[in-house]
Amino acid sequence: MNHTLVTTSTVYVNSNLTVLTDPEKRLSQYIESIKFYLLSKHIKNIVVCDNSGYDYSLCEEVNVLAQQHNKRLEFHNFHGDSDNIFKKGKGYGEGEMLKYLFSNSNLLQQSGSFCKVTGRLFIRNIDQVLRGVRKDQNYFQVIGINPFKKRDKIDTRFYHCQIETFSRYLLDEYKKVDDSNGIYLEHLFYNALTLQRGLFHNFKTIPDFEGISGSTGMSYKKTKLKLFIQKLANKAMSH
Repeated sequence: MNHTLVTTSTVYVNSNLTVLTDPEKRLSQYIESIKFYLLSKHIKNIVVCDNSGYDYSLCEEVNVLAQQHNKRLEFHNFHGDSDNIFKKGKGYGEGEMLKYLFSNSNLLQQSGSFCKVTGRLFIRNIDQVLRGVRKDQNYFQVIGINPFKKRDKIDTRFYHCQIETFSRYLLDEYKKVDDSNGIYLEHLFYNALTLQRGLFHNFKTIPDFEGISGSTGMSYKKTKLKLFIQKLANKAMSH
């Protein structure tokens, strides 16, 4: 199945809650992640959007690799609302990028659904995950593996969503983000989606993330034990 992947980027950071700010390091990690997804068997189109004005069309190695693997690339860049991103947080910036793409991306407009991954992150088992994804379904991963603790967040690092669903329920949720007061995009997506019963499923295969959080500098890589526990929790929530 040929999916469209949206990957978000902020080479030049303008957030008060980000520790990884070196543009050269960030750019290098973004490029490596794009190259990684270009090798996926189940991704046909990749839409890259940077909200700090960086133009990825200048990256020759990415364009050459796309041609070699018969993939379609689309690059977008604009200058996001730096005042609101600084004041409200990176979730605002990410939401603003999706809003921009819904008006400006030809590849996205031609797709009935899309996958979104936060730039600089690698989903090591991406092909295994996408084998279980139907284009007519929405897939979001609920955060939390403790069945006795209230779950109130959706993992916004990676998801699959139908264009119609995103437009109707999620497109403008980023405007409510306020990181400094604990209102994150993860909460807003959870609330918007769970109000509509049966609107989404957990992924059949748990995405295996690798990469460094720009916010904390911590690694996203899970131990085998933690991944196993999450798989069990995921299975339990599916019943």
